[in-house]
Amino acid sequence: MMDREEFAAAIELLTLLTRHADWVEEADNARMAFNNLGYSHYLLQEYMESAQNYERATRMARQLQDTVKWIGSQTSLAMAYRQLGMYARSLEANQEALRLAKIRQDWKMVLDLLNAGGILYQNLEKWGFALEKHREALNVLRIRPDPPMQAYLYTNLAISYAGLGLQESSLYYNLRSLQLKEELGMEATEKASNLNNIGENYLALDSLNQASRYLLQANALYVEKGDKEGMVENYNNLAKLSLKSDQTQQAAAYLKKAGALLEEVPVKELYLDYLSLRTFLLEREGRQAEALRTHKELAAVRQEVFQTEQLAVQRLEASAVLREKNLEAQNLLQEAALARAESRKNAQLMWFLLAGLVFAALVSFFFIRLNRRLRDNNRLIALQKLEIKHHSFNLLMRLQALLRMTSDSLEDSATQEKLQQVEAAIVSAASLQQFTYGIENEEEVSLGKFLQELVERLKEAFSNPIHPAITYSVELNTEAVLPVKTVLNCGLMVAEIITNSIKHAAHEVAHPMISLSLSRSENHLLLLVGDNGKGSADKAELTGVGQGLISRLARFIQAELTVTTEGGTCYLIKLKG
Repeated sequence: MMDREEFAAAIELLTLLTRHADWVEEADNARMAFNNLGYSHYLLQEYMESAQNYERATRMARQLQDTVKWIGSQTSLAMAYRQLGMYARSLEANQEALRLAKIRQDWKMVLDLLNAGGILYQNLEKWGFALEKHREALNVLRIRPDPPMQAYLYTNLAISYAGLGLQESSLYYNLRSLQLKEELGMEATEKASNLNNIGENYLALDSLNQASRYLLQANALYVEKGDKEGMVENYNNLAKLSLKSDQTQQAAAYLKKAGALLEEVPVKELYLDYLSLRTFLLEREGRQAEALRTHKELAAVRQEVFQTEQLAVQRLEASAVLREKNLEAQNLLQEAALARAESRKNAQLMWFLLAGLVFAALVSFFFIRLNRRLRDNNRLIALQKLEIKHHSFNLLMRLQALLRMTSDSLEDSATQEKLQQVEAAIVSAASLQQFTYGIENEEEVSLGKFLQELVERLKEAFSNPIHPAITYSVELNTEAVLPVKTVLNCGLMVAEIITNSIKHAAHEVAHPMISLSLSRSENHLLLLVGDNGKGSADKAELTGVGQGLISRLARFIQAELTVTTEGGTCYLIKLKG
């Protein structure tokens, strides 16, 4: 019956089977019947009944100590609770399934559960916890690569960053997801949500031309696959874009299309967004009476949504209580049947159970002591790790001081120059080491904050009372978060460039200045480092060891490097993201 999708008839038959005492005496039989009941109710969208039966199946799988079936039932239970909007319970079931999957080292299941857990935290608007789940899933991908899942994880990371209001980081991961999907040759319709999300990012960042480009591409794909819900969201975004561009007629046209589709797509959140935009449009057009009516409708719908959600919660709670009572009654009947079957075995098992209890007590005592030792060792390891980082930083700074003393004692300017390059690289590495000292997530750091600290260290390291005082101009207009590998190489390039500027610009002009700026242009980061020296018309001076190092570092992180020498030497480093 289930194969023929006759789920109502299957439920009737399975329910009769669960009332058969001889059948449910065997835990595996009971688990199988309850699991099939949960599945059948789920496909009929009877999610409370589905969750109730998956709870029973989970209990039977736990009793059987069958980890594979236990994980399956827990995962299905989490899905049923999620459909009911009971996200906290769904998360509990997800966490239990994740714990078991990690014990089995079933990495495919671990990936799926981490991703699902992150989405549940997004439903609860706990964006920081969602980021942790999806980052943990990315770490698992290093053990078991899965490019399609990686693309979806990038999208979910982007959603969480947007929830935290970090639009630039959200844009970075949306672009990475889109790029990966294109490399994998996924169908064009798979990329519609990415394009729409990128358009929203650019809209929030007031990059209207870029927003228009991506939103229109998304619109074409939504129309192609007939995704009406996606089309409504996209038309609302296009209307926002038109209003920001003062194109009220175009905004009205998009809202008209969204309004027509909303009659077929009963999604309250999209309808609220539509009414809010329409109210704003009518006010801008001076149609105050219509704007007032639309505003009243918006308020009424918001109140209706609130009351509906409140009523749904009350009904859900009442239904849950009633079903739990029914479940308790059915469990009592089942337990009575199981007790009758078990009573035949109790006499033989009594001494065995007693011996098992003694053994369990001894094992518990052993594990309590072992856990205490492990906790102490973990604390010691954490302290040792921090101590090693601290010693590493001190060692790098001692090396820098030794190099400075050696450099100052040499008369050969070429050797001094090379030692200064090494010294600048050490200062950069030491700065990054200290910068990540108190940061939990060392895989991605803020490029702007790191460069700010690096410039301060370089000023201290290379200040010279003999030379005129150098003025530093630092402008960091973005909070982009990048992988630590990219940040380290950027630091090495900046250290090399500033070292060269100190060496030349301080002698060439009366008031030497070194400037550094970080800004965003469309989907690139622009890092500009330069001085106000005389520059150089001699190309040979731009092909030395230092310039070669800067070029190699730029190629290593796939950055575009441009050098100009008019009115001083200026390096433009163009980074993706």
